[in-house]
Amino acid sequence: WVHNPGAGVEHFFSEKFVSSPIIMTNGRLIQGPECADHAMALLLSLTRNISRFVLGLDQKTMPRPIELRNKKAIIIGAGGIGLNIAERISSFGVSVNVVDNNAVPMLPCINNHYFLDDLIEVITKMDFVFCSAPLTYKSYKMFDKKMIMSFKKGSYFVNVSRGALVDLDAIQLGLKERILAGVGIDVSDPEPLSYNHPLRKFENVVITNHIAGLSDQNRLRSLEIVSENIKRFCRGETLINVVDKRAGY
Repeated sequence: WVHNPGAGVEHFFSEKFVSSPIIMTNGRLIQGPECADHAMALLLSLTRNISRFVLGLDQKTMPRPIELRNKKAIIIGAGGIGLNIAERISSFGVSVNVVDNNAVPMLPCINNHYFLDDLIEVITKMDFVFCSAPLTYKSYKMFDKKMIMSFKKGSYFVNVSRGALVDLDAIQLGLKERILAGVGIDVSDPEPLSYNHPLRKFENVVITNHIAGLSDQNRLRSLEIVSENIKRFCRGETLINVVDKRAGY
């Protein structure tokens, strides 16, 4: 049995390991609250011009802040992080849509559930796009030029999942063409993003260095999962958070 405290497990998947009988578990679900908090912090820093004030820009040159109320959000990946984002952003009066090829809980904070094949069509209507999907061979660079240029003009993009899901050149194009009104990323490919990277020159881009999964409580939750799984493993019982090694998450 192999356990990864974090949610991302893509770097474990050698063919030998995937085909072996070794069970793998991870830290999905328990990383939901802090990552969702961070996603909201990135969005609000953009919509309320906080990022521009931090840069010391003249208020007269800033666009007017926007309200979240009555806007539409789409969350790609309805796992522990995605569902926590849904809960939080719905409280702002936002219509919440999720994209996940698995069934999702019928929560009152979720208005619509779509499958991945629907994404490029429904994304054209969304004001806020959150990426909380796992990185697999199918999702690698899913946010490419075609996807980004399909966004609603003036939309915002936030990624707190994996950097390799996103083509940063496509993000730059979306910003230059004013398709994207703002971008908040905690992850990037490559990572960490160099301090002279072109994205850092945009005033409507907020970049943090893969810290969304950190909080004063996440290690305690991680310890609880490991402790419970050790007991279950010793008793020969089903473990919590078993990873589908073939699916990649």
